Amino acid sequence: MSQGAPRVHFKTPDTGRKIIARGRRAALYLARGCDLPKGHVAFARSNCKHDDCVNPEHSTSGSRAQHGLALATSGKTKHLATKSIASRKGWLNRRALSDEMVRDIRNSDESTYKLAARLGVSNYTVWSCRVGNSHRELMPGASVFSYRP
Repeated sequence: MSQGAPRVHFKTPDTGRKIIARGRRAALYLARGCDLPKGHVAFARSNCKHDDCVNPEHSTSGSRAQHGLALATSGKTKHLATKSIASRKGWLNRRALSDEMVRDIRNSDESTYKLAARLGVSNYTVWSCRVGNSHRELMPGASVFSYRP
């Protein structure tokens, strides 16, 4: 469970079972009279602009994939600094080449194929680094005005 919304403790009207849920999930439970299907999460519809709203008419449920799609189409997470930073950090962790390997590739006279085999990366990765399609931040004097095909 996320740490954002407070938890609601209540007993179900039909079975008397004690439920601990976040606000939106509890509201959907009380409105529908039953819990959400297994694997579903409660989230706001696109017409609700408030994060803390628990009105069941403004809420729906679905899988995490459906929730992610709803967030993407609503634009709520677009251009958020926290999302951009997280994306950038993830991208940096997935890079095949370290900064030292990039410098080695650019200063080497070996063929693309030999370098790729030696470094354990694809030929395209080495070629892309050499021509400047990737790791531009490490190119000395890199600028859009200094590009030469």
